[in-house]
Amino acid sequence: MQSFLSIDDLEAASQETLVLMDTRREIQQRLEQYCNRLEDLKRGFDEKGILEGDTQARNTYEQLVIAIRHYRSQIQNDLPELSRRLIEARQSLEENGENTTDIDFIKQVIEERREEQAQREYEAQMSRHQAEKLTQERHETAEQLLDRIREQTSYYDASYLAMDVYHYREDLKGVDRLDEVVEFLFNRVQELSDKPITLQGTAIQKLKIMDAHARKLWAQAQSEPKAILEKKPKPETDIEEKEQKESYTHLRGKVVVFGGHTTTRTYVKEKLPKVYFVWSTVEDGLLIVDQAVQQIQTADAVLLLTDDTSHAVTRKAMTELRRLKKQPIELHHEGVNTIVEKIAWKLMFKSC
Repeated sequence: MQSFLSIDDLEAASQETLVLMDTRREIQQRLEQYCNRLEDLKRGFDEKGILEGDTQARNTYEQLVIAIRHYRSQIQNDLPELSRRLIEARQSLEENGENTTDIDFIKQVIEERREEQAQREYEAQMSRHQAEKLTQERHETAEQLLDRIREQTSYYDASYLAMDVYHYREDLKGVDRLDEVVEFLFNRVQELSDKPITLQGTAIQKLKIMDAHARKLWAQAQSEPKAILEKKPKPETDIEEKEQKESYTHLRGKVVVFGGHTTTRTYVKEKLPKVYFVWSTVEDGLLIVDQAVQQIQTADAVLLLTDDTSHAVTRKAMTELRRLKKQPIELHHEGVNTIVEKIAWKLMFKSC
């Protein structure tokens, strides 16, 4: 059975609908007026023609085209929403005893909606731009990894690069270049190996195995063999060196580092326990890179471990360093003790 509204409810609903219809008509008429006025101006530009190099005329013309498109879009899509906003604005002032005749609410709601449209278009454009930029950076990363793999002449150095490739695996997958880079790395490692290497599976499966092997090699390289020696009195020079190394433990400061692995970071932090580090390793994501870049301004020292840092990360860091007119410490294929000494020297020099 069909339900019916009571006479009072039906009357109220009808009055509300009539008000809404009148409001829509008001807004549509105003929008059509705007479009007609702007299209007349646009025709004037079309008839006169814009001279080449007339930037002001070109910009004004483009603004006209955008505004017409926005207002036409409002006529097609936004009349219900604009009507609701207009009714609410008028009711709000009336409820507060304010005079609504002196305020052009129609213009207000139309312009507010136009600003919202412009913002949405801008955000969409920026999203496209960011997507294009990300794709370009990912291709650059792939090329940089291929170049670094190609440059390796040592089995161990080539093997270590598996950690970098694994770190950028999602970026490489995003531009369908993971298989290419993994295959190139595997072939290079195989060329430099004394023994034949066989790996089965997909590119990501091969990469996981190579990454695990690289980490194992890296850990072995960092650990020092403990020889059993007869205890002898230590020469004074050894004591002085020990005191010199131990003196690093009192150094304080803030250091930003780009590159290196977590094992390197752990070792350096142990040697400089009172130093505050902001360290973006190759295992960290882009968020950590951005956080590290933001900390450059207040850092006492900035290190770039260039053998482990991608060009994209280096470029970000160098852009900020140039802006702040700061000089980084750049190290290439240096051991962990050298890293400690460079940081210590910089902090000691700062305190002088």
